[in-house]
Amino acid sequence: MALGVGARIAVLGLAQAFIGVWVYLAAHGSADAARAPALDAAARRGQAVWRENGCASCHALFGLGGHMGPDLTNVTRRRGPDYIAAALTHGLGRMPPRGLAPEDINAVNAYLAHIDSLATYPLPSLTQDSFGQFGAGQPPEPAAGPAAGPPSATAHP
Repeated sequence: MALGVGARIAVLGLAQAFIGVWVYLAAHGSADAARAPALDAAARRGQAVWRENGCASCHALFGLGGHMGPDLTNVTRRRGPDYIAAALTHGLGRMPPRGLAPEDINAVNAYLAHIDSLATYPLPSLTQDSFGQFGAGQPPEPAAGPAAGPPSATAHP
């Protein structure tokens, strides 16, 4: 039984998709190779405390989460664990004291230290404009003179 033209195209398309996935995985490794290091027990507890207390409602990690408070991706590197412990214990700015047990504060510090070890955010090559959008490098300067405006609708070549 011969395949029709439509069936042949479908089979060739599927074969091409499978080959594309195979080539990609051969070149880049499997998804398991790109996973972040596993959390140790203290960091896992800190992640649970982070979630139980709704920290992501106000704070972001790697730009994801709330924006009422600062992004805490690299807070351990920038401020240190004592700063984090003091903010959790006494509050800071709009953030109220959290009333956490010392072992939970240590766990949150372990979690934030783990997050800090994964990468630096934002990437140094990115800048943030006044609308909170990120782009590579500085925005271009506007050109000077009449040529800077949009072309006139009545202009003819």
